[in-house]
Formats: sequence, structure tokens, C-alpha cells
Amino acid sequence: MDVKSELYRNSIVFPIERKKVSIGLFFKENRKLKHLRKEHFKEYTSDGKILERIDESVWISTKTENADMVFSFMLDEHLYLAKWWYENQVYEVLRGLIRIVRRIFTGGWQYWVENKEGKTRQYLVFRKFNLFFRYLDTGSSIEITISYEGQSKVLLKNVQNLVSKHQLDTTLLKSVIFEKECQPYRRIEENIRLQQDLVYPIIGRKIAHLLEIEISKTKNLYPLTTAVNEIQFFLKNYLNDDAMKALVVLPTEWQLMKADSVFKIQDTSKVMSFGQNNTSADINHGFKLHGPYQLPKKRHYKVFFIYTSTGLEAKKQIENHLNKHVGYSNIQKYSHLPLVYDASLDYEIKEMKNIKEDLQDYIRQLTLQSDVQYFAFYLSPYSKYNNQNNEEQYYHDVKEILLKRSIASQVLDQSKIRGNINFWIANISMAMIAKMGGIPWKLARETAKELIVGFGAFRTGDRKLPYVGSSFCFDNEGRFQEFDCWQEVEEWAFKGQLIKAIRNYQSQNKEIKQLVIHYYKDLNKKEFREVEYLLDRFRSDIPIIVVRINNTFNQKELVMDLKHPKYLPVNGSYYHLQSHDYLLYINDRLEERQSFLKTAKYPLKISLQSNIPGLFDKQPDIIGRLMQQLYDFSLLHWRSINQPRLPVTIAYPQYLARIFPHFDAENLQGIGKTSLWFL
Repeated sequence: MDVKSELYRNSIVFPIERKKVSIGLFFKENRKLKHLRKEHFKEYTSDGKILERIDESVWISTKTENADMVFSFMLDEHLYLAKWWYENQVYEVLRGLIRIVRRIFTGGWQYWVENKEGKTRQYLVFRKFNLFFRYLDTGSSIEITISYEGQSKVLLKNVQNLVSKHQLDTTLLKSVIFEKECQPYRRIEENIRLQQDLVYPIIGRKIAHLLEIEISKTKNLYPLTTAVNEIQFFLKNYLNDDAMKALVVLPTEWQLMKADSVFKIQDTSKVMSFGQNNTSADINHGFKLHGPYQLPKKRHYKVFFIYTSTGLEAKKQIENHLNKHVGYSNIQKYSHLPLVYDASLDYEIKEMKNIKEDLQDYIRQLTLQSDVQYFAFYLSPYSKYNNQNNEEQYYHDVKEILLKRSIASQVLDQSKIRGNINFWIANISMAMIAKMGGIPWKLARETAKELIVGFGAFRTGDRKLPYVGSSFCFDNEGRFQEFDCWQEVEEWAFKGQLIKAIRNYQSQNKEIKQLVIHYYKDLNKKEFREVEYLLDRFRSDIPIIVVRINNTFNQKELVMDLKHPKYLPVNGSYYHLQSHDYLLYINDRLEERQSFLKTAKYPLKISLQSNIPGLFDKQPDIIGRLMQQLYDFSLLHWRSINQPRLPVTIAYPQYLARIFPHFDAENLQGIGKTSLWFL
């Protein structure tokens, strides 16, 4: 099947009308209305009668009933007010067409459309859509971006019923529905609190568990395809509804991507180097046939098990994979390591509640040989991320105890081990190599020497502040020099990692040509100045480039190929949005004519910053090199054959920031800073 790209944005554009409209002004605070500072409102009028009545702020409404004063203006003369006016008019129309609305963090609205096919006796299902309005730089048009935000389930039992009949802990309530509007429960007003019989919760995991409601966990392999189908539905059925047309005639077609905004990285090859520099584009085949690109340094390896009495069958299955049992893929053969199973090291957990103290005593007393690398399989009776009864903490306790003695480990959910697990052996073997200091594979291209420092953050459910993980490396081969982790508020740690990275790089290389920071958010002016100051200490007048990588499950901006059955643009393509914002697609659509795909995932949102004004305009080739760098680092995930789209410079610190906050130790030490133990 010949497939040719036809690329569009998930936005529509319409001209601002030459039209006079009237709005209501309110001089007393009203949290439900748009708020403008007096200094801002002066830009729209010099009418002394209005301005003298404004103290510090004014509140505006598209409705003039009961207003303190009425203000009239031409839409095409005041772009900010025009954008606000159109957004509110669209809201008024959609409010009459849609079951539920929700105010989002931007101040705009989210619209919930019932999915009647998902309805059960216990809950209703709603599809969620965000609309983002902005006026374009041309000053004559408004752009509406439409995004699909997944689904939410609304319980059919009200809060009063849940508390009286089910003794619901109200601290579990996050968002609730009252009179067709979704609101955070912690912020509902007193008049709503007095009507708990009309308040309906959004179902979260803990509420579902309490009420014994089974929530399907089916993984969507085609989130981009789903999103495009959903926004197509919303555009057709709501933004082109007759009631909307009475207000403004919106386009029925998406915004076409301009040719000068479409780019592709130079090398989209996925060929990797394995043992003895043999190459293959198939990671599974290449690793199995040729072995890892670089083996761990030690020559001797001993494997043992940590398990409970309920995990004996799972233990036996893993032993079969270690002992060349017929019908079982052999871990030694796949990893190319002489792994010796030492049953004398095995530890059976008697009581899970005592695992921390008992296992710690056992591991501490072990006599370990300095020339042997030890590896433990922990067969967990619980899911890795199960928060019930502190079960997730057991996972972290075992990891930390083993790490203190430089024992690499792999945690396996024993309930998932039924019979042979041949399909897991590739991933287990690759991760073993990486955790013990080897390199499973590298890119089959010239090594690029660069100073790259990556920072990734993760917010654990029981902590208000996120933790930040860091990594730094000096080339595109995946050799990370060091990892660390701290709470986000500890700014000194960010600076410390940069200093350490610069010093280490200079000790191994003649000069630093540029510093590239892969970051999970934009750097503010103060942070940029601090980075420049650090470089001044090293007498390095070089470009500092910050690459912000936004890795969200839902995507505000999309580029979609409407000629492709899954709407997925070709692999390695990237698209300019505005300013220095881009979308980068990393996927399995390797060529234009390829129609069948195993997955269709969202792109990466990339934002670029530099300490040198105009750098990206003066040297546009830098953008292509940065995109190539991100692409390359996305192919070095050593925990799975299936490569996620996120560069490891961000992904690995995120893994670290997810685990380390649960450790007793205040700081990472020894092998914890230099190995990939967290894979």
C-alpha cells in the first residue's frame, strides 16, 4: 500500500470579525469572572468614567446583565479581549450541548462528552477535550487547538451515600461533580458542602479498590490514533454544530502544516553495534547472536534468589532458565555470561513484615568475594507499584539492602511467572548486562564527544515535592559517568552536578565546545545566570543549550498525517510549532509507504533555550543536531527490546527519582551513583 503524507496540526484558524461587542464590567471581586489589572485594562480605553471606578482590578463578563458598567469595543482592535470573548462565547454554546465542564489550569475549559458504550451500573464514562485559544502573530486570526485528554469515570453514588453506607474516607476524594461541573473536592464552596447528596466522585484507583469496582487496565498501543479520531469527532459534532454556527462559522478542516515547518533528522538508522562490532537493526537478534557490545569488567558471576514460600514454583521456572532445561531459553547463552547459580546464597523470606530487618542482617553477614559480581532475583509476592498495605515499600527495601553491598538485582512479580518465560529472557539478560556495568549495544555510527547533562523528575504519590534525578555523559554511546538524586527544592545539588560534570569532562577532553542540558522544564533567567557563572569559573565562554523534553501521556499539540491509517508521521520527522518549540516523532514508521504499525505513540514536545540570543536563528543547523542527539539517546534503553521514545538522558534520571525517595539513605553512595541498578 502506497501511503503519502498529508500533514496537519490539531488546530483550526478563523478570522477575527470586524464587529463591535459589549461586555459587562464588575468592580467587586467575582472569582467566576475574568480578572484584569487596572494597568492592563488601560490599554483598551482612556474613558475616565470607567477608570476612576476601578480600584486595582476589574472583572469582565460577556453578559451585561447586572453589570456595574458596560464597555463596548471592536473585536479586531483589541486582540487579547477578542480571544477572551470568542473563548467565552464558545463556552456558552458548548455548556448547553455537553454534560460536564471543568476549569483547567490555563483558565480555559475542559469539556466532557459521555461515552455511552462504557456505562455500567456503577459509573458513567466521559471523554475529555481541552480547547486552547490564542491570537496569531498576524493579528487578524484566532487559533483553537483541540486536544483529547482521555476518559474519566463518574460514580453513580453520591458522597452522602458513600460516607453513610460504605464509610468512605473523604480524603480519597480528589475531584467531584456538582451541577454539571467538575471541581477539586478540597476547594468546593460551602453551599456545595451542604448538598453532599448532589456531589458525585470521580473514580480513582483507591476508591475503586474500596468499592470493589474492577477498572480495565488495557494498554492502548495507538494513543495518537485514538486522540486524532476523538478530536475529529469533537470538531464535527460540537464545533460545527448549528448552535455554534449561529455564533461563528468555524473551519471544518484542520490547519495544514507549512512546508518550511517540516524537517527530518539526518540519520534515522536503527542499526546497532554488538559484540566484536557486529551490527544489526534487530536488537533481539543482534544481542542473542553477537552478545553485548561490552561485557561487564568482572569475569565471575554468581546468581541467587530471594523468595517466599509462595514463590517456589516461580523460583523453579527461573532455575530452569539458568540450567538449560529443555524448552526454556537459557539466560547464560542469551547474556553471554558464565552465570553460576549458587543455591547456598538463597534467602527465603519468612515474614514479609520483617523483611527489612531480617534480609538486611542476612545480606550484611554474607562473605562476598571481591572478584565476583553477585546478582539476585527477588521474586516478589506483590506487584511492583502496589500501594496497598505498604507493599510497594518492600520492593524498595530489597533494592536498597542489596545495593549497599553492590549486589545487582532483578525484581520479578511471581504471579506473572507461569511456565517458561522465554519472552522475558531477552529483556532480563540485557538489563543484567547493564546493571553489572556492561554495554548491551551502542549506535553503529561515529562516536560524538559532547558534554550532556540530563535531569528528570518524578513526583511520588505520598510526597508534595518531586525528586530530581541527574545523569551526565560525554558521548552518544550511553556511557554515563554518574547519577544522583535530590528533592527539587535543593538548588545547590543542580549546580553541584553541573560543576562535577564540567570538571570530569575537562579531565578527559581538551575543550568544551558547548554544554547541552536535557531538562524536564524550562530554565528561568536566574537559573541561566547561575549556569553562566559556573562556566565563567572554568573560563569557558561557550554556548549553553537547554533542551526541555516534555514527556506527557496526553499531548496538547499534534502533527497528524491524515493520509496514513494510524495518522502517524514518519519516524525521525520534527515540526516547528512556534518560537523554539518543536514536535519530534520517534516511532516504527520507517518510510512513507509503510502502513502497518505495532504502535502509534505521541511525539515528544521539545523546547529550546540558549544563553546566546538568536543562536538558533543564526545557526539553524544546531537544531537538527540537537534533534539527532535526542533520537540517538532514545535508542539506548537497556531494559527492553522495545525502545521507548524518551531519551535515556531524561528517562534514566526519572527511574532513579521514582525509586530513591523510598530509600532510608539521604544520599546515593558508591555503586548507586555509577551503575544502572534502577533499570
